[in-house]
Amino acid sequence: MDTTIRNIDPEAYRRLRTWAAHHGIGIGEAFSKLVLEHAHVPREKRKVSIWDLEPWDWGSGNERVSEQIDEIAYDL
Repeated sequence: MDTTIRNIDPEAYRRLRTWAAHHGIGIGEAFSKLVLEHAHVPREKRKVSIWDLEPWDWGSGNERVSEQIDEIAYDL
């Protein structure tokens, strides 16, 4: 993807260019690599979705828990 980034600190750009040259890669690749490695959102700031939940085993004796909850909640 081609894009333009404005207002980059000149010293930061010089360091990025130097870092990219040291690693033998282009500035775009260097920028992408550094951002993906270092600019992450802390877990507590991320939005959580119900789709992120994983099923788990509640152990022996809990095979009918959902049915038992329905019996209590809906007075079955």
